Amino acid sequence: MRSGNGLRSSSGRGDYLRLDRYGTQSPGRGDRLMEGKLTRIKITIGDLTVEAELFETECARAIIGKLPIESTPQEWGDEFYFTIPVKMGLDETATTDVNVGDIGYWPPGRAMAIFFGPTPASSGEKPVPASKVNIVGRILGNPKILRKAKGASRVRLERA
Repeated sequence: MRSGNGLRSSSGRGDYLRLDRYGTQSPGRGDRLMEGKLTRIKITIGDLTVEAELFETECARAIIGKLPIESTPQEWGDEFYFTIPVKMGLDETATTDVNVGDIGYWPPGRAMAIFFGPTPASSGEKPVPASKVNIVGRILGNPKILRKAKGASRVRLERA
């Protein structure tokens, strides 16, 4: 059964299966991230603006509470990361298993990470972060468009 942005599992426990942007089922980490309210945001990197949604997690709520945020993006392969005024530790969503389009919070750098392709740690097309990140959201639409923003000197996050 479809429920919000995920599929309710047949277990009856209220678990949700994650759907990638192509509607493909992606069970595992973050199954419960689709429960609750999602917050839409705009991310502007240079002249490019994309929409994203932040999940209902403590870490994502801390980020939402600091919006708007402006920072200087760094690049690590097809990943933008940038410091934000949030200090959180790893949470129940922490993982190195990320997908193209995922948005993570990287505690060691107090940084947000946006994954849109392979990183230097990747062995294929799937991004791999430098270390565990809290999964806090995802890009809506095709995240690979962010390649056009490489070289940008400013990033801004705000409510959509």
